[in-house]
Amino acid sequence: MKVKVALLCLLVVTAIGLLLLASGEHHPQAAILVVDAAGKPIAGAVIRPDGFRPKRGGGHYFWNTNLAPNTPVVTDANGAAFVAYPRYAHERIEVGEISFSVDHADYCHERPFRVVDASPPPRAPLREKIMFRLASLVGQAKSRADPVVLQTGAVVVVSGYVEENGPNTARIFPQVSGAWGAVTNLWRVGESNSLITKRIPAGATQLRLAADSGEKIYFSDLTNFSAQAGRTNHFHFPLRAGIVVTGRLDGIVARPVSNGVVIAEVFAPPQNSGADALGWHTWADIRADGTFTLSNLPPGRLEMIAVCDGYVSRNGTNQSSAMRTPQQWFLKHENLSVTIEMEPTATLVMNVLDDRRRPLANAVVASWPNARWGEWSSTIFPGSRFHTADTLRGNLVNVDWSLSAARFRATSDASGIAIMRNIPPGRFGLAVEHEHYAMPINTKNNDRHGMTETTNSGTITQTVTLQPKGRDELTN
Repeated sequence: MKVKVALLCLLVVTAIGLLLLASGEHHPQAAILVVDAAGKPIAGAVIRPDGFRPKRGGGHYFWNTNLAPNTPVVTDANGAAFVAYPRYAHERIEVGEISFSVDHADYCHERPFRVVDASPPPRAPLREKIMFRLASLVGQAKSRADPVVLQTGAVVVVSGYVEENGPNTARIFPQVSGAWGAVTNLWRVGESNSLITKRIPAGATQLRLAADSGEKIYFSDLTNFSAQAGRTNHFHFPLRAGIVVTGRLDGIVARPVSNGVVIAEVFAPPQNSGADALGWHTWADIRADGTFTLSNLPPGRLEMIAVCDGYVSRNGTNQSSAMRTPQQWFLKHENLSVTIEMEPTATLVMNVLDDRRRPLANAVVASWPNARWGEWSSTIFPGSRFHTADTLRGNLVNVDWSLSAARFRATSDASGIAIMRNIPPGRFGLAVEHEHYAMPINTKNNDRHGMTETTNSGTITQTVTLQPKGRDELTN
């Protein structure tokens, strides 16, 4: 009798769960606890999810709002908040880690990664597993992550003046290592046109001041200091006009040059790499005669990648075929003229077939050559079109993330042929997507990716045979 009652209760709970599931989409939630260094809960901290990784390794994915909302959440009086996240990164590959920012006006900013698990414990009793699954269906499954500890920061007060009779009404923008660039409320206005923050992480710190007069950017020299929690640091900087770099593509590129772009990054001296390196990003169109101009640059290590129809800049320091690397120059305070060495690109002709070896139209072929910047970070080649000056001003309208993605995509025609041009030399991942078909599973890497190798310029021809979607699924 007891068994029948328990079974009946379980069936009722299951039915309720299925009804709730049918009423809308639900996501697992990560229970995030935010505390101070003494373990005291912090209320009012804003948590913004921004990315995730699959279980058992894999790359870091930017948050996909089609999979789960990334609406900011605020910690309650107990320092707790719940972040909804995607159960699956793609197909049935479960999400195993999420990244997010934690922001509070009285503490240093943090951007941690936390392990999450939307599955029941592997050795849990059957009843617990069933209840966990039901909780997942109704959006009540909680994955408890390690607490996030916010630290009290050092106080920094900065101001500046432009040398050489320049404008002293220029708006100033501090750049400081250890403070994530996405923080928008780090500084407040103080007395005598100074800026103040109390949220600089403790430790060895680099500081530079930029000033914007509207047409020119002025820069201070780099200052190194040791930030200590609660201690106030005052800085008053002289600033000098930014550097102008004029450049040209070498003679291998036929003129007129078409669709040419140069992407540039300047890393502050000493030539630090890694997340804390102070960078200054910019870009410019390349003129038909193969020349370009980059203005308002700070001193440091200049890295540049150039692309145009039929050509790409040669690799710089790293000759690995898996990553494209910039060419480098060193900027002091003088203007500079440079020549970028180029090499021809390749063309990929992809024959897309269905499972009956018939040409398949409307299949999207995509590749993702990577560029490695600062000997640390990587982006889809060649990088994005934005100016650091615009991001400091809060003008994100001028940020163009589409350049990289648009260059390495092609759609098959009625004969099943997709042509992708301007692929740099190297060995890169490749994927083919279709509304009704998918690439077979690559069992070695547990994905649906292939490879293309364009070690020489010219035309490379490959064939891929797709299978109907739903024939199998990727899982952990």
